[in-house]
Amino acid sequence: MVLELTADPGFAGPRPHLHRRHEELFYVLEGQFDFFVDGDVRRVGPGSFVTVPPGVMHDFRNPGTDPARWLGIASPAGLDRYFEEILALVAAGTLSEEELRRLRQRYDTEEPDDVPPGHWSEPR
Repeated sequence: MVLELTADPGFAGPRPHLHRRHEELFYVLEGQFDFFVDGDVRRVGPGSFVTVPPGVMHDFRNPGTDPARWLGIASPAGLDRYFEEILALVAAGTLSEEELRRLRQRYDTEEPDDVPPGHWSEPR
């Protein structure tokens, strides 16, 4: 799957999560992103490349005041159906945290109940 994302300023991204089967690759096209990968936060800009192997906790956000874009690749195939189902739930007006969690489980994606150490939303 190949996906281009434009994130508005302050976009909080998904919750921290990991994919059991899928590797994700992110190439930043413009703006800045904070990537949380395996307990570390890195601020990256245009031309940066971030790799997230299967089983690694990750998240991203746009910390800037301008839109930011990345090009993402997920392999093996199949994660595209996850995003199609999310769009269908949004169109039907039925997207909820419970539905999102159910979908993530079905697509071999896990979310921790607690904020992982090192994440920007971790209580200080």
